[in-house]
Amino acid sequence: MTHFTSPLWVVDPDNVGKTDPTSPAVQITSQGVNTYNGGIPLFSAQITVSLTTAQIIGMFAAPVPVLPAPGAGKVILVSSFFYENVFNTTAFQAGGVVNLYYGATNTKATGDLSAANTALKATTSVISIGGVSTTAIDDAALTGITNQGLVIKNATGAFTTGDGSAKITVVYNILTL
Repeated sequence: MTHFTSPLWVVDPDNVGKTDPTSPAVQITSQGVNTYNGGIPLFSAQITVSLTTAQIIGMFAAPVPVLPAPGAGKVILVSSFFYENVFNTTAFQAGGVVNLYYGATNTKATGDLSAANTALKATTSVISIGGVSTTAIDDAALTGITNQGLVIKNATGAFTTGDGSAKITVVYNILTL
């Protein structure tokens, strides 16, 4: 087996040997995959984060960090969001819609996951939802979410009395503006 050092480039024949290849090219690193299409770099990756009982109960008042800010001039675009409710002995009560948000803003990075399909479930289950439609992101919205990390929180009230946990997986792209 041949071992490659990071990054590994996959390019068309016109880009062989270039240190800064043009479209189409793919760069594979230990952190994810970068694609270059017409000069616009797009980084693709996924992250899985575990949520404790305390974090689920507290995420209405204290959103839980999921992904750090990507850096100046970059935007995280969520492709998919998976929420795995890990039921223990008692389902959570109350609570509200669960979303991923951009940093401390109230801008949603995903559609709504109802409380009934997440922490309130009395079974271990997985639900998924896509990111917010890219047609809804205009220049003004991009300005507000540039260099913002992702947090998870519920929108309308705190979950109570449960003792389960959760595992969330986010499939995302980082767009360099």
